[in-house]
Amino acid sequence: MLDQASEFVRSLRHELKMTQEEFAYELGITLGTVNRWENGHFRPSKLSRAVLLDFAQRHASSLHSLHHSAILHGAASFSPSVAAKPSDISS
Repeated sequence: MLDQASEFVRSLRHELKMTQEEFAYELGITLGTVNRWENGHFRPSKLSRAVLLDFAQRHASSLHSLHHSAILHGAASFSPSVAAKPSDISS
């Protein structure tokens, strides 16, 4: 069973109608990192979660589901206290 982080990454990418490759490019990470996150092999680091939230918030107008808003505002594991830029992400 996939954890909340895996589900968040996969659903965000699907809502934005992006391939894993496009999503990786936009975040400045490798395709393999996106794949490992989505398949639950690795969880995004705290810094990576901050970047994911920032990315999701910047693309909020493109999202079609209120489910994402609930995830963004209600998930303690996705409540980073640091601002980050895509180049700071580590896989």
